[in-house]
Amino acid sequence: MNSAIRQKTFDWLASQGYAYVPSESNCFMLDTRRPAKEVIDALAARNVYIGRPWPVWPTHVRITVGTQPEMEAFQAAFQAVMKNSTTTGYDPSPLLRKRRSYSDGQAWASISS
Repeated sequence: MNSAIRQKTFDWLASQGYAYVPSESNCFMLDTRRPAKEVIDALAARNVYIGRPWPVWPTHVRITVGTQPEMEAFQAAFQAVMKNSTTTGYDPSPLLRKRRSYSDGQAWASISS
């Protein structure tokens, strides 16, 4: 994995105003500001395949860093998918709002209405 490609992707995302969780590995988490499943499906329709949704991060998707041409394809598809999109103001389901903790001791943040 080329760290320069990863950094170019981070720089591009930052220039577009997107938040991400930086990493030193071949993948990172990207906040799409929309339900992750919507973005995953829209990118797949453009033949760009990214990771699965994460229940604890409902608007984040996992991006695996690929070759420069692959990351350019991701950027073009992501830009097209996100063009004219708006932030959804994601509201977890009532089931998630009532969930207080996980078996490993982590707690779901309290959500006030």
